[in-house]
Amino acid sequence: MNRKHTPTSREKTFPGGLSKAQKSRLAQEAAKAFEVQDRAGLIDRVPALSESANRDTWRRAQQQESVGKSSLRDCQNRDFRPLMAHWLTLQGRDAEAFRTHMRSGRVKDHGARGDTHEAREDWRALILKELGTHAIRMAAAHRDDLITAAYVESEARRKYPRTPMRDLTHAQLRVLFFHIRNRIAAREGRGRTRNRNKSQRKL
Repeated sequence: MNRKHTPTSREKTFPGGLSKAQKSRLAQEAAKAFEVQDRAGLIDRVPALSESANRDTWRRAQQQESVGKSSLRDCQNRDFRPLMAHWLTLQGRDAEAFRTHMRSGRVKDHGARGDTHEAREDWRALILKELGTHAIRMAAAHRDDLITAAYVESEARRKYPRTPMRDLTHAQLRVLFFHIRNRIAAREGRGRTRNRNKSQRKL
């Protein structure tokens, strides 16, 4: 009997759920894996279930086995690569699966503790989520002077001129996230940032 997945404290702290694009890609690779395994006679079908129901039941069981979560709704960004590697392995694409899986975990052997690909993706996801929420609020206020991804990239270059944004560590991304969140609050005129900006304008 499969145990229901209970989010860890880290998952609650970093709510970086899978994007629609990630879910779509995983679903496509899972379908390909099902076809390969089915042709090899390795699928235990339930006669009473339809084709799609059999495929979905198998996919959920495989996900539970791979990352401990049968539903993609429960998966985090850190689960994307392990799942991709799992589906590629079941398709017989072992070399690709190995390369995909090796990108998980600590970025470098001598890297800082906690600086993993998954941790970096968590912070990137939080930045994107903040931008998305900001865009919704600005649209509701009928304003088009919103902070965009291009601004985030320019701030990343300003703060870390020697490091491309794709190579920023989890600690650097954390700093960038809180910086962007403060800039968004200032742009929207919210909280302490708003009061601080008003006092600065009076000087």
